[in-house]
Amino acid sequence: VYWLGKFFLSYCNLYRYKTGRLLDENTEMKSHTAKNYDSDLRRSEERYHKMVEEVEDYAILMLDAEGYILNWNRGAEKIKGYREEEIVGKHFSIFYTPTDQAAKLPQTLMQEARDNGKAIHEGWRVRKNGTAFWGSIVITALHDEDSKVVGFSKVTRNLTERKMWEDTLKEYTRLLEKQN
Repeated sequence: VYWLGKFFLSYCNLYRYKTGRLLDENTEMKSHTAKNYDSDLRRSEERYHKMVEEVEDYAILMLDAEGYILNWNRGAEKIKGYREEEIVGKHFSIFYTPTDQAAKLPQTLMQEARDNGKAIHEGWRVRKNGTAFWGSIVITALHDEDSKVVGFSKVTRNLTERKMWEDTLKEYTRLLEKQN
């Protein structure tokens, strides 16, 4: 209750700052909240979706509870090569190598996220054109009000350049050790 009261007072102060008027807690606040809640919520959701949509350095997508892709952002198109209309409705295992698919890695990661809240993994992933990239992924379970998993968010970052540098450094170190 204490933090809720502080939130209410903060909101009142913000409202007074913006409007120059003092709020009557019992009438004006409720009226303002009721009138503007839907439009404020809609604007907030639009801003959030715009933010996710326009991120280009990370592939951000939502999966249903079985792993089928529900949405797609610009970063996903840039990193994975598929346009949204080509990939929505397909299973996310399409991004994994045949070896990882055979080993059921996508299902294992989903189960880990289901059990632990999230799964983190780095490994080779496959683009639409068949080329591989080193991806760092985080799969996060999304829950309903009853704590039932209703889907997943999946964030992928292309770390191929870093992986190549690490491999080069390891090889160089190995060669130096061999010479000594």
